[in-house]
Amino acid sequence: MGLCDALKGNVTFEKIRPYVMSCLPDDSLAYESCIADLELASVYLDCTYFILRVINTELLQIQRLAQMKSDIFYRNILTVFDLLLKPEKRPSEFLGELPKPKSDLYRYSKCSHLRHYFTQVWVSFLNNKLSDDVRLEAVRFLGNGRMNRLAEIRLLADHIIPIFDPDPENKLS
Repeated sequence: MGLCDALKGNVTFEKIRPYVMSCLPDDSLAYESCIADLELASVYLDCTYFILRVINTELLQIQRLAQMKSDIFYRNILTVFDLLLKPEKRPSEFLGELPKPKSDLYRYSKCSHLRHYFTQVWVSFLNNKLSDDVRLEAVRFLGNGRMNRLAEIRLLADHIIPIFDPDPENKLS
């Protein structure tokens, strides 16, 4: 049974979390079948919101606990980001029950809010202790036409500008 079948009619953070976390192993690249399931689910507004929320929660917890994760873990997150930012795909419907207007889920799953939230998740990603290789890979990834899918990209400036305009006081040996 696929992810969409398992979630149909009842999409919640608790139900989608195991699927997202199975795509984020710390010791190996994510399985294609796992990524394919998330890609199918990401065409739905509610699933996209909960996928982002799971990743953001995990990133904030890693940062709060000052944990170290492998480069592979962060590359797996970039893989999930890639499938969420595909330009030919924009989430439109709900897989679960249609939320009531004015409910939190209804507000949070609007495309404008998803763009803003995705930017916040990127900031959480870049705030973690990334290796230089992963940080450069993330900036390259954003520079490949994906930044226009986010909102408020100025929030990423503190992470991107130092790469291209290093501090003159920082002398390399």
